[in-house]
Amino acid sequence: VIPVNPSSHTLSLTLKSIFRQTYGDVEVVAVGRVKGPLRGVRLLPFSGGRSAARNLGVLKARGDFILFLDSDQVMTERVVEECVEACRSADMVKIPEVFFGTGFWERCSAAWRNTVQEVDGGIPRFYRREAIMAHRLFDPEMSLWEDLDLYRRLKRGGRKEAWCRAKIIHIEPSPSSQIVKAVRYGSFLPGSTKRLGGAVALEKLALFVRISSALLKSPFPASIRLGGLLFAFVRGIAYGLGMVLSLFGI
Repeated sequence: VIPVNPSSHTLSLTLKSIFRQTYGDVEVVAVGRVKGPLRGVRLLPFSGGRSAARNLGVLKARGDFILFLDSDQVMTERVVEECVEACRSADMVKIPEVFFGTGFWERCSAAWRNTVQEVDGGIPRFYRREAIMAHRLFDPEMSLWEDLDLYRRLKRGGRKEAWCRAKIIHIEPSPSSQIVKAVRYGSFLPGSTKRLGGAVALEKLALFVRISSALLKSPFPASIRLGGLLFAFVRGIAYGLGMVLSLFGI
């Protein structure tokens, strides 16, 4: 299931990686605003939020397993096969992600996000369809941290998780698009914090400190380490700006 929009310029790379999977029985459901048709893809026109788009994809999908991808992600060839195998004894699977950037600031952002993966461990992207349905899908009122919310609900419900070894490559977008996205996501902070509980804000702050410390100690070049920290700080300011604008109804 892939939420898409007209600016999803890397979608073709995502689709190619899906069709190259060693596990052959794969259905691709793209939900959102995208020009079609796309060969081998079920297009579901939709103009709502990301959580609702994912929920629609799950409800319309025919398979027993659901993999959530973004249109800027590329899978290595064995991701689906390894996840299906892992689900013999688990309900959800975490997939290692490697972030990749071409320009300087994209590389800085990738260094930060790769450090996040090492420190925080990530959130599952592959699920048994039955498990998602039993726990009421994504919260449609959330447009930020909705994947964390679903993960926590499944964990509280006693659902088991596993890891696969195959990786997803995440292509970092331009710095300007990341800042614009951060402002937009910042507008969702008050609502998502309320639904997850106020403690999540302190958890995220503590995580930011841990990631910053780990990045500064990492083997990345000094310029990339400092640039990654600076860009994360600027992105945090953009989140804050979005939150303030939303509180004033702007």
